[in-house]
Amino acid sequence: MGDLAEIAQLLRQTESARAVLVTLVRVEGTSYRKPGAKMVVTEDGVAAGAISGGCLENVLRSHALESLDRSAHVVLLDTTSDSDLLFGHGLGCPGKLQFLVEPFRVASPPASLQAHEATRDDRKTRIVVTLLPSDREELCTQTMTRGEAEESEDFVLRTMRQNGLQAVGTSFVGNGNQSYFVEIVEPPLRLLLIGSGLDVPPFIRVAESAGLEVTQVVKMWPAAYEGPGRLLVAPPEESENLPLDARTAVVVMTHNYFVDLDYLRALVPSSLVYLGVIGSRGRYEKLVADLKAEGIGAESVNRLRGPAGLDIGAETPAQIALSIVAEIQAVVAGRRYLSKETLSLVDRKTMH
Repeated sequence: MGDLAEIAQLLRQTESARAVLVTLVRVEGTSYRKPGAKMVVTEDGVAAGAISGGCLENVLRSHALESLDRSAHVVLLDTTSDSDLLFGHGLGCPGKLQFLVEPFRVASPPASLQAHEATRDDRKTRIVVTLLPSDREELCTQTMTRGEAEESEDFVLRTMRQNGLQAVGTSFVGNGNQSYFVEIVEPPLRLLLIGSGLDVPPFIRVAESAGLEVTQVVKMWPAAYEGPGRLLVAPPEESENLPLDARTAVVVMTHNYFVDLDYLRALVPSSLVYLGVIGSRGRYEKLVADLKAEGIGAESVNRLRGPAGLDIGAETPAQIALSIVAEIQAVVAGRRYLSKETLSLVDRKTMH
């Protein structure tokens, strides 16, 4: 379960009336987490989410509890000094970290948390622009869907324009007079696993532990279903009914060549963030050849990844799932990595 899902679950289940949201808004130096990382602490001391690898949570939990009756404010933690190694936390990640601390009533969460929930529901990207509180300014936040920002004449965005400030992605921007935190809230990454084999349940567990929203897709209703996650019945001819968008990854794993081909025929033209198929390289190459022979464009077919996953020497279903989830993460984050095909070429050159 991802941080935001944990936070949402805590707020649904807590009996506390008040809580505090802590958001990492600026990093100078190094940090375990990037700006946008969040943690919520309820007034009874229960926390969800994370803003570091575990080294700052206790400090910020204590500060959050002390801030329940305060207004929103900014906290700076400096872990770059030598004194931190002697008297502080000995973090080993020296940096200056700035946090926005927002006390709130559980019945009325801060704008950024509301934006995440709304985006989860309607799958629309939102932009949350926050004028950070200071001695001269109070907290002011504007939320809009992508596309509305260019037309908006809201105070926060208008003030940013007047000060010549512009944000790229989730980031802190400022000019000495006023500071803003701009958060791009994307829909949660969704994963569809098409198949009903014994390798699906461990795949679901691995993927959900990495924060993906997982749905298992099957061709017909099973006689009994005891697996984890959600189940959706959609035969290949009904693939257009699948919940597909640019934040959806799909792994086809029916282990039946012709069923795989039927699903892929419908899926390769879709605008997915990732489409992979499990099986041998020879099987993958035959699938690609058959799809192209049917007249499906090479540009669409070449987006299919197979055999799905990074080459980490995976053997068990859980290890294979780990390799595929890692590849999905690398693709989503725009990271360069060595595919199985590239590694195979390197191995052949090494042998010669």
